[in-house]
Amino acid sequence: PVVVRMGGPPDIVGAMPSFIGFHPSESLVVMCLHGPRKRNGLTMRFDLPEPRHQRSMVSEVAARVTRERAGSVIVVCYTAEGDVDGNLPRKGLVEGVVRHLVARDVGVVEALLVRAGRWFSYTCTEPCCPSGGTPVPESPTGAAAQFASEVALNGRAVLPDRDALAASVRGPVALRRIALTQVYDRVADDVAAELANGDVVSFADRTIVLARTALD
Repeated sequence: PVVVRMGGPPDIVGAMPSFIGFHPSESLVVMCLHGPRKRNGLTMRFDLPEPRHQRSMVSEVAARVTRERAGSVIVVCYTAEGDVDGNLPRKGLVEGVVRHLVARDVGVVEALLVRAGRWFSYTCTEPCCPSGGTPVPESPTGAAAQFASEVALNGRAVLPDRDALAASVRGPVALRRIALTQVYDRVADDVAAELANGDVVSFADRTIVLARTALD
């Protein structure tokens, strides 16, 4: 396992894209933490809901964190929305999540907003968290850079956005899809004929060899 010590919001904000695999937008990210050293576990990213779905989403987040048996969490909201009546955007959503988790004896280490290159705290009112926000470091902090390097060495890319993630796993299109469909149809007929007329055990053995070769 990769062990990197996160010291505060700049580390968290800088490292979060590496945790989820792309740079989030209009998202709520909840990272589960475990044990006295607060080791990270399941990290969940949700699209920000419409107001009518906010209550059900809060309940869903709390239920998933409970199933994960997390001792505490980090909550980060990403949005371009402006303040509402002097309050940070999506404050009701974040407060709802925090309230449900605290009621289940789950601590909240940080509750942050990331907007327009700055981070804000939903809970901290100390001078370290000014109301006007704090610029996200142009260069990642040492902890964030270390984690990003470890992720890259393990072959995991950090994509620019969710659309890029979807494109990376999208199936073939157009002529390529038609050609592959024809191949699958032909092979399906060949397999059915071979199973009907041949040695099923031998066919199964060859299938396992092919699967292992493909995996390698």
